[in-house]
Amino acid sequence: MSEVLKKIVILGFGNRAQCYAREFRNSLGNKVQIVAVVDPDIQGAKKRLNALNISATVYSTPEAMIVAEKEIDGIIIATPDNCHLESFRAVAVLNKPILMEKPLEGNAGNFSELAPELLAYKAPILVGHCMRHAPIFKKAKALLDAEVIGKITSMRFVQNCHYGDVFFRGWHRKSEAITSLYLEKASHDFDIMHMMNGDNYAESVFAFSKRYKYGGDKPNELTCAECPEEVSCPESVLNQQATINGMAVTVERVGRNKCVWAQEADIGDDEMCMIEFSNGVQGSYIQTFYTPANYKGRVYTVIGENGVLDIDVGHHHGRISVHQRYATKGDSTNYDFDYLGRNHYNGDTYIVRNFLGIMQGTEQPFTTAAAAIAAENIGLAAVRSVKSRQLETVENS
Repeated sequence: MSEVLKKIVILGFGNRAQCYAREFRNSLGNKVQIVAVVDPDIQGAKKRLNALNISATVYSTPEAMIVAEKEIDGIIIATPDNCHLESFRAVAVLNKPILMEKPLEGNAGNFSELAPELLAYKAPILVGHCMRHAPIFKKAKALLDAEVIGKITSMRFVQNCHYGDVFFRGWHRKSEAITSLYLEKASHDFDIMHMMNGDNYAESVFAFSKRYKYGGDKPNELTCAECPEEVSCPESVLNQQATINGMAVTVERVGRNKCVWAQEADIGDDEMCMIEFSNGVQGSYIQTFYTPANYKGRVYTVIGENGVLDIDVGHHHGRISVHQRYATKGDSTNYDFDYLGRNHYNGDTYIVRNFLGIMQGTEQPFTTAAAAIAAENIGLAAVRSVKSRQLETVENS
């Protein structure tokens, strides 16, 4: 018997939604159909759907979609970060499975309202912490559970983001929209910290945040295409694509074509924090958004009483290396991973498959609202610490 086609709607058809749409096709064949999209930019959404060869009805509001669409199996919320609360409330009446993109909310005040509503929602919620689904992190977790390095004592996580310019080309560069890159970007890494640490959540954080490179005195609406310095500016979209990306852009970068030197940029581009977890494990985290593309990306180190587990996540290939405390010099066990050109270290492949299983009633969310709330709470505590210059308690601990 063939599987029943599942029909989904997507709220917000920007950058991340396009990635999900491609992944449904690449990883699930024709098992899922996008029947509707909700986006106030109707013509822009239609253009992006056509580019992906997707036939779906576009509505300007969730209310209009709910009235017209009677057969819905699942919902994706991929609106801008600070719109997630209103997006969730608009579709919660349908009581259908939801895939909500991370972070759960970009606005700190909205987050405090959204978190309890997500936990009380009756249908399943899968959060877009797709890195938990990636084979490299699942293998690392299995090795740690097998105590290959003994009891975990500390963790050192670093993210070198060579494409950090994209966060300074549009609404992401404003704290009113995302609060901080501690939420927008680091929530991925905080979630993996929790995963590696057996979901023993963080208790306290001490953090710093600086803006060293981006922002400046350019007009907020200036785009690279209309700038007289487009060819000479090393950070222009033109030059970033030519010298760093090294490949054609396969999805339209919605709202990410403005000048990175804009006056309104008020978020940090270099951040670091110290974290203490409920089981006594201590951790450090650093994220920098102007590192070279030919340098390491994410590098995670987990230290145990009897060894060290390194995860060099890389860009296209990754490696786990296990170094035993009492092994001979130079001896290690290595596990290599090819991401097959897929997003988030091949994590997107498995998060959409998890969502299909949820809609079919055969699986539970692998990345839950509770875990996402815990990760985002680290980011919010880090933001408070930056302002207070003191150790801050993580609220959910």
